[in-house]
Amino acid sequence: IGSGAGVAVLKPDGTLQRLNLQPFDDADYAFGFAEDTQAGILWMTTDRGLLAYDLANDQIRMIGRAQGMPFDKLFQLVLDQQGYFWISSNRGVLRLERQVALDVIAGRRGWVDVELYGESDGMASAQANGGSMGAAALYHDGSVWVATSMGVSRVQPERLQRFARITPPVVIEELAADGSDYAVKDGHQLAAGTNRIEIHYAGLGYVMSQRIQYRTLLEGFDLQWVNRGSSILAEYTNLPPGDYRFRVAAAYPGGDWSKNEAVLTFTVLPHLWQRGWFQLLLLAVFAGSLILGIRWRLGSLQRSELRLRNLVAEQTAELQLLARQDALTGLANRRAFDEALQNEYQRAQRYHTTLCLALLDVDHFKRVNDQLSHAVGDEVLKRVAAVLKQQSRSIDLLARWGGEEFAVLLPDTSLEDATEVCERLRHKVEGLDLSDFAPDLHITISIGLTTNYKLDLSQLLLHADQALYQAKRDGRNLLVIAG
Repeated sequence: IGSGAGVAVLKPDGTLQRLNLQPFDDADYAFGFAEDTQAGILWMTTDRGLLAYDLANDQIRMIGRAQGMPFDKLFQLVLDQQGYFWISSNRGVLRLERQVALDVIAGRRGWVDVELYGESDGMASAQANGGSMGAAALYHDGSVWVATSMGVSRVQPERLQRFARITPPVVIEELAADGSDYAVKDGHQLAAGTNRIEIHYAGLGYVMSQRIQYRTLLEGFDLQWVNRGSSILAEYTNLPPGDYRFRVAAAYPGGDWSKNEAVLTFTVLPHLWQRGWFQLLLLAVFAGSLILGIRWRLGSLQRSELRLRNLVAEQTAELQLLARQDALTGLANRRAFDEALQNEYQRAQRYHTTLCLALLDVDHFKRVNDQLSHAVGDEVLKRVAAVLKQQSRSIDLLARWGGEEFAVLLPDTSLEDATEVCERLRHKVEGLDLSDFAPDLHITISIGLTTNYKLDLSQLLLHADQALYQAKRDGRNLLVIAG
């Protein structure tokens, strides 16, 4: 029996046994149930992911974000005739192989690979129904029906299985090095010091081409195949000099990789100092100088080396701190935040987790500087930074974005949770007591919030910035979520 306050089991003797869902990310609302008689499992879709209730030993296992689910709230689950779960949500329909789910709850593997279907795949709306009643079913012809906010969506799983058996051919479309394009042919010799190499490729599929998956192998650099997902670009930076052979293969989800790979060979030339004979010459000169130096003043060099190491270590530590920390507020600076944003974005893409970004701006801050002095303005920024530190979570990263702007990075956080955090920050800043600077001094902040869903890194920053400016235009002291 599922409800908005958990799950209970009605025993044969008429008693009710409440299942404890708190250990599973505080799961509370059970939306749907699906019995897997073959495995003896009752699958439960909840507001914190997919739960598996073992009917034999009365144990519960969870498949959530930590196991690869892209979001928390799941509505209904249907098992098709091909051995796949179809799970509805308010962001589309997930396709998950049943055996993979069983392997995860049994501890034989650590994560699931899911496919998300939405409006780009033919659904009238990605917002599925099911928060209050069953709204997905398996039809007698094997098709899966899902009720959405814009009508019923129907999928024929056996057609997807046929697509999986197709191995789409793949071609290399473009080679670029440091912004210069090269004809797609073997044997290019790229200049010494080439920093960035980009290789564009595409699978030749005319049906569901956006779902074609790719993997690449750069012989001479990669030790094994690199899964690229649906990305049609492979980038390499600062490759050492040498001969390389790039290979790319394509496949539909669940299908075999194409045997006819696209291949491209190229060479990165070495600098003079990277050539073998030059390195041997340098080694000989260095060895001779080292021997003479050791014989000449070994003791003096050792003492000088020790003093130099200590000095360099002290200066390096100071420079590293200054390079990554804002001197006024003590928060991370723009450089440190940019590095963290790139790393967290890549991690979110790799593990299919949600990453939220908020940009904050102190409203009418110029008035504080003009009317009360820049010294007071600096103290106000310190107070705002202190509030952000106190009210943010341990997993969040705070930074001074520049001037009176701040940035908050919220990894592994749904848009709903990020909204709650940002609203709390806004309210706390609005209630900040600044009467020690001026009796009538009050400040507010405007916030622009966005998520990485279907956005690349540059779009993530752009959407957050646009949402911030929208908050400014709408009257300030607002949180605006990028649409």
